[in-house]
Amino acid sequence: MVRKVRVRGGARLEVIAPRLGYQILLDPPLLESLTWQTPDTLSKLIEEPYGPRGSH
Repeated sequence: MVRKVRVRGGARLEVIAPRLGYQILLDPPLLESLTWQTPDTLSKLIEEPYGPRGSH
C-alpha cells in the first residue's frame, strides 16, 4: 500500500507491506535519490533490505 501522508516536516510517501509488517516514510530527497539507482542496485536493496547477510 502506498499513500501520501503529512507530517511535521512536510509531506512523505508512506510505503507499507502489510503481510511482511514493513513500513517506511520517504521524504522527497530520499525518493529522488532512489531514482538515481541502477536496476541492479534496487534489486539488491529489495532482496536484502537490512544489508548483506551476516552484517547485522
